[in-house]
Amino acid sequence: MNKSPYTQKSSEITKIGRLEIHMDQLEHKGVVQPYSYASVPEGVHVLPIVGDKVCLLRQYRYPIDQWTYEFPGGAIEDGMSPEEAALRELREEAGYEAAELISLGYVHPSYGYTDEKVYLFAAICSNKIDESLEPLEVIESDLYTFDEVDQMVEDGRISLGNAILCWIRYRR
Repeated sequence: MNKSPYTQKSSEITKIGRLEIHMDQLEHKGVVQPYSYASVPEGVHVLPIVGDKVCLLRQYRYPIDQWTYEFPGGAIEDGMSPEEAALRELREEAGYEAAELISLGYVHPSYGYTDEKVYLFAAICSNKIDESLEPLEVIESDLYTFDEVDQMVEDGRISLGNAILCWIRYRR
């Protein structure tokens, strides 16, 4: 394994809600510069397959002030495995239980400014149950054909990197 080319001279961590903001001073080749990044809890994103269709969520996302198309996802709570978190998010946001959970690996969505790691899954869904949304979640779900989802990825209606990567990895 390669050793880091940086020497950490100092570090301050400020907790803001679910994020930890790191304000570090790094030295490289005798030059000290500030470097900041957000530490984010690990998460999951799960592609629900329901028979010959796909369950997509239409969700309002406050940070970008837009309605988005995506698959269920969320943070992994302490003591929970990625698989357990994927099954929880599938139940809570889409209202499905999984007969089978398929790992699609993981992704670091943006390691230039965050240490976030998201585990990707596909779920072969069985039973439909009631959703159990969190108070600030505004979500609608519907079923789409594989061709419709392909088109939504192609034309940009699905723009979340985690969702696109889930779809590509599942389709291959």
